[in-house]
Amino acid sequence: MKHFRMLFVLALGCLTLVGVGVAHASHGVSHTHTLRSSGYCTRHPHAARCNPTPSPAATSTPAATSTPTATSTPTATSSPTATSTPTSTAPSPTSPSTSTATSSPTASSTATPSSGSTCQDSNAKYVWNDWSNGPVGDYYADADWWATNGYQFAQKTVICNYNSWYVQATADNSSGDGAVKSYPNVHRDFHDWGTGYEPPVSSFNTMTSTFAHTSPGVGIYDVAYDIWLNGVADSNSTELMIWTDNHNQVPSGSKVGQVTLSGHTWDVWSSDANHYIAFVPANGASITSGTVDLLGFYKYLIAGGRLPANSTVGQVDYGVEIVSTDGKPARWDFTNFSISSS
Repeated sequence: MKHFRMLFVLALGCLTLVGVGVAHASHGVSHTHTLRSSGYCTRHPHAARCNPTPSPAATSTPAATSTPTATSTPTATSSPTATSTPTSTAPSPTSPSTSTATSSPTASSTATPSSGSTCQDSNAKYVWNDWSNGPVGDYYADADWWATNGYQFAQKTVICNYNSWYVQATADNSSGDGAVKSYPNVHRDFHDWGTGYEPPVSSFNTMTSTFAHTSPGVGIYDVAYDIWLNGVADSNSTELMIWTDNHNQVPSGSKVGQVTLSGHTWDVWSSDANHYIAFVPANGASITSGTVDLLGFYKYLIAGGRLPANSTVGQVDYGVEIVSTDGKPARWDFTNFSISSS
C-alpha cells in the first residue's frame, strides 16, 4: 500500500507537470498582438531592459551557409490571420548575457545618418546563432525570436554596425497559423531605463529615419519599423508598426483608413483599442529604401484620436518579422538605418 501511494503521488505530479506544459503551449498559439506587450520580460529574459548585465562577447563565427537567391515567389499555402506575436514557448537561450542599454537620447539628440555597406561575416561585431543581443554605438541589435517549438527554425544574425547587418533564417508555417517566429532588429532607445523617463512627442521638432533593405521574396514576412510609444512593451504601450515590405502577411486587427505620409500611401490597421496600429504600403507596394518622417505618423494618429496627445516615445526598431521561408534558407540584408531628431 505504501508503494502504491508513492506511485500514485508520482503519477499525479507527472500529470500536473504535463498539464502545465500543455497550458503553456496552448497559450503560445494566440494571435493577438497584445500578447507582444504583456509579459515581455517573461518571454525575453535576455533583453537589456529586463536583465541588464555586462556587454556580451561576440560569439565565434561559424561557416556561412549558402544563401539561395530565389527569383520566384511561391504562393502562401494559407493567409496568416495576423502578425501578432504569441507568448514564447521557446526555452531560454544558453547564454542570456546582455549589456546595459545605452543612455537614452533626449528630444534634442541627433544621430548622423550614414549608409552602411553589405555586412560580411569577416567584419562582424556579433555573429549569433542563438537568442542574443548587444550594443552598436547609440543603437542596439537584437536577434529576437520566440514561439519556434514545433516548427523548423534556425536563425543566424550577423551585425557589422547599426546600419550594416543581415539575418539568414530557415522557418516554416507547417501548422498554417501564420505565427511570427522572430523579429531580428536594430533599435534605438528613447526610454531611460534608469528613471523611466520618455520624451513627449510634443518635445520634438523633427524625427526622421532612413532605411534600406533587400528581401528574398519567399515565404511569409514583413520588413517593418516597430515603434513603442507610452512605454516599451508594457500593458499601457502603443505598438506602432510601419511596414516597408510585405510578403504574404496580414496585420492584426482590421483596416481603419488610408493616408499618404512621407510620399507613400498606407493602409492603416488597428486592434486592441488602438494599442496596436500598423501602416502597410497600399496596393501591395514594396518600399526598399527611403526616409520616413516618424513625427508625421505620430501627429496623424494624435489628430485622428488614435494616440493620446500627451504620448511619449519609448523605442524605435527596424527589422523583419519572419513567419516562414518555405523551409529553406533565406536572407535579408539591412544597409541603411538611422534616426535623426531635434
